[in-house]
Amino acid sequence: MRARWRFLFWISLAALIGVAWLAQRFGAPLSRLMLQLQPAGMLIGSIVAFVAMITASRSRWFAWGVLVCWSPMAIDLVDIIGHMREFAREEDVPAVLFMIGGVLTPIVALWIGFAPLPPLPSELARAELR
Repeated sequence: MRARWRFLFWISLAALIGVAWLAQRFGAPLSRLMLQLQPAGMLIGSIVAFVAMITASRSRWFAWGVLVCWSPMAIDLVDIIGHMREFAREEDVPAVLFMIGGVLTPIVALWIGFAPLPPLPSELARAELR
């Protein structure tokens, strides 16, 4: 389970880095940026994924929490769908981090939420003995 949480954490962190980098390019101060829903949601979502990763939790509620925190970002992603090429070309790496992280975060969170849980290590050891 830890590998799934690690993947979710790094993907959500990539989206957060893309948002912060784009805001810095546009001259938005960090204090004002954190008052907006999208970056604050991605920050909380990254923290939730980090907590799930370090505890190696088997609870799927963390994935649903990340998905809820991601939802404000969906609005911005829908707004730029028609302009993705130009956006990525003009803004370069931050735009790619924003888009890739923003699209993959809900996919990975849904995968964690719906995929069958891997067996516990003790169950694996018992299966190998047979």
